Amino acid sequence: MNKIYIDGRLAQDPEAKYTPNSKAVTSFNIANNENVQKPDGSWVTNATFYKVVTWNKLAETCAKHLKKGDHIFIEGRIFLRFYEANGNKYKDFGITAEKIVFISPLSKGFKKTEDKPQQPDLVIDMDDTEAVNKIFKDDETIPF
Repeated sequence: MNKIYIDGRLAQDPEAKYTPNSKAVTSFNIANNENVQKPDGSWVTNATFYKVVTWNKLAETCAKHLKKGDHIFIEGRIFLRFYEANGNKYKDFGITAEKIVFISPLSKGFKKTEDKPQQPDLVIDMDDTEAVNKIFKDDETIPF
C-alpha cells in the first residue's frame, strides 16, 4: 500500500501547467511542522518540506484557489521518479495528491475555539466525478 496523509502550509504559490496532452498539472511545496523536545526540556519546531503534484480538475482548482501560506490537508501517494538531464542522473520524490482538504485561514472569517476543531471548507475526492461536477458547476458554489 502506498498512502500518505499530511497537512501543511503552502511554501509558495502553486505553479500550474498543461502537459502536451492538455492535462492540467499543478505543483507546490508544503511545509509540515513538527514540535520536538530538546534534551534540556525546551521545544523547537522543525519544518519538513514536501513537493506536491495535483492533476486534472484538482490541479485546476488548486491553481485557482490556493496561495502561499494556505493550510491544507492532503491524502495521496508517494511518487519516486528517476530522470537524466545534461548527462546527470537525478532522483525526484514527492506526493501525488488524490484528495485535498482546504482549511480556511483565520483571515477568511473562521474563528478558532478551544472546544471545537476548525472544520474544513471543502473536500475534493477526484474519484467521484459526479460530486465534483455538482460542486464546481459554477464559481458561486465555491465557499471561498
